[in-house]
Amino acid sequence: EFRRKYGLDAMTHAIIIANYWRDGHYNIRPMAGTTFFVIIIGSCFAFMFFCSFSILRYLSQAKAISTKTRQLQYALFRGLAVQTLIPVVFLHGNASFAIILPIFGVDFSLFCVSCSCFPPFDALAAILLMRDYREAVRSIVMCRFDS
Repeated sequence: EFRRKYGLDAMTHAIIIANYWRDGHYNIRPMAGTTFFVIIIGSCFAFMFFCSFSILRYLSQAKAISTKTRQLQYALFRGLAVQTLIPVVFLHGNASFAIILPIFGVDFSLFCVSCSCFPPFDALAAILLMRDYREAVRSIVMCRFDS
């Protein structure tokens, strides 16, 4: 079916998106879908950055918050920001590359490999950013080496 409809081998072309030329011009429907995808993702990122900067601005201007509470809020914000950034980079970024890069004729196989890096980096971020987790891991590791 793939060869009959597109004239391509499914073993060499995994997906057909906006980069497939039929009769010497781009397919308008896949190109419109890709453009719509980019607009939605871009809007989500813009809203995410706006909310992040609003939270930081509010925390820096708040007068009724004690110093200890402010430090706790900054630590929580930092942890949430990093744990949000890791999936964005390793999962959503790679999915975006897989959809957009073939339009420009770029091989994206390296980006797909980095999807497997998401779970260890996410766990490592939680351990390194939160003091209680860090101390628990340190005590477990030190206890094993002391024995």
